[in-house]
Amino acid sequence: MKPTTYIKHTKQKHAQLKIGESILVLIIFFILLTMGLVFYAKVQTHLTKEDNDEFNAKRSIDMALAVKFLPELQCTVQATEEFDCIDIAKLYIFGEVLKNKPVYQRYYAQLFPNAKIIIKQAFASEGPMMPKDGILLFDNKYVEEKQAGSLNILFFPVTLYDPLTDSNSFGFIELEVYG
Repeated sequence: MKPTTYIKHTKQKHAQLKIGESILVLIIFFILLTMGLVFYAKVQTHLTKEDNDEFNAKRSIDMALAVKFLPELQCTVQATEEFDCIDIAKLYIFGEVLKNKPVYQRYYAQLFPNAKIIIKQAFASEGPMMPKDGILLFDNKYVEEKQAGSLNILFFPVTLYDPLTDSNSFGFIELEVYG
């Protein structure tokens, strides 16, 4: 073998080795890049789920406060609204109006999307003023329970006032929000 041929052959093997090393480095780089992207996607999915849960919790609390302070249900004494009080007579009338008037149903469906609201009596000194399972105020579940992402159930205490007997009892608002 001539010396020039030997040098060319050695340089050619050396060049092939360098190309192989470069390809191996690129393969490792792309594997690491792919693993990094998968990890980033998992973290973002987890953060998005937490943000969504936090948003649903805030939305549920906002709805509960809206129910608690509906002027249609609040107790009034001498034209002054009572704090955390629901008038039972107004509650029954409000329920009947919602059942019979689609315009009101649509309005409250926008106010309480995908929610179920029940007013229950917990304790009464003079006997029960409401049915045992409570009064269904509003039911707007448009998502099947099995398909819903989450269910937030909130209970808020209220005073229930019966104007017919002029008596008060303790009750609570049960709000189910499907998210």
